[in-house]
Amino acid sequence: MCKRKGEKNIADKEIKQILEGDSSAFEAIVKRYENNIYKYCYFLLGNEEEAEDGVQEIFIKAFFQIQSFRYDKSFAGWLYTIALNHCRTVLRKRKKWQEVILNLVKGPTEYEASPEKVYLSKRSCLTEDYKMLSEAEKSILILHTVERYTFVEISNILNIRTSTVGKGLSVLKKKSQKRKIMKLV
Repeated sequence: MCKRKGEKNIADKEIKQILEGDSSAFEAIVKRYENNIYKYCYFLLGNEEEAEDGVQEIFIKAFFQIQSFRYDKSFAGWLYTIALNHCRTVLRKRKKWQEVILNLVKGPTEYEASPEKVYLSKRSCLTEDYKMLSEAEKSILILHTVERYTFVEISNILNIRTSTVGKGLSVLKKKSQKRKIMKLV
């Protein structure tokens, strides 16, 4: 599943070093993956602080669970699975305690607003559309468009069929064409 065969060999070597007690090998893994894991968490959670906290917690979990890593799988996929599970937990907790606030303020119309306000309004619509996506749709979108994973890699990370990934992207494209704003797919 790993895009770069050399990366898999390096990760395997570092994992063996970690299991032998070499903590500097784990630091190398953190440096290699922390930015991508941060982006993934940020896109799923939509909050910088939660994403930053998440990265720390994810790598702590990975360190303590490193012995459960299977060498026949991708290390990146294993790490993204930990990240996805962490984000799901955060979202469940947030939803449980979050109050629903209705925003009744209408955004500016194009003829009333300056170009800056129109841009911000459209950007806000994009953000709102993104928030309306399901967790699975967000994951597929991020892994495909931001992280540039293949359908097979995404299916392995999310534990879904490859055809489900393709169907998910197809649905996202149809949604974006309907709304004419999400040009991400």
